[in-house]
Amino acid sequence: MKTIPKSKQPPKAGKLKNRSGDKNVPGKNRKDAASRGKMITLRGIDPALSQKIKSEAEKESKSINQFLVDTLRKSLGVEKKKMFTRVFHDLDGLFGQWSDKEFRQIQNQIEAQRTIDAELWQ
Repeated sequence: MKTIPKSKQPPKAGKLKNRSGDKNVPGKNRKDAASRGKMITLRGIDPALSQKIKSEAEKESKSINQFLVDTLRKSLGVEKKKMFTRVFHDLDGLFGQWSDKEFRQIQNQIEAQRTIDAELWQ
């Protein structure tokens, strides 16, 4: 009877080899499929729809994949909860309150401070 070398033998039950050749327990030392997300193929996308998807993704500065995932989430009502989007208004009274005269005065003071003293730079 001929003996098969260990390197040619199939892996034992319950053990898998990853691409680097290490023996693993399934799921250990590799990304969980759920965290990577599921791949779906869409068929029947006509050229007009394809162009519209590409242009909308470009408008939003997103990849086509990210645009489609976001669009599906919105349309199906499973959007991710937005964090750190609370808008505060407690300092609103400090902005946009200068008159044109006050703005010119402040701007003139700033410009005066920007002049270069030639004696200091010799």
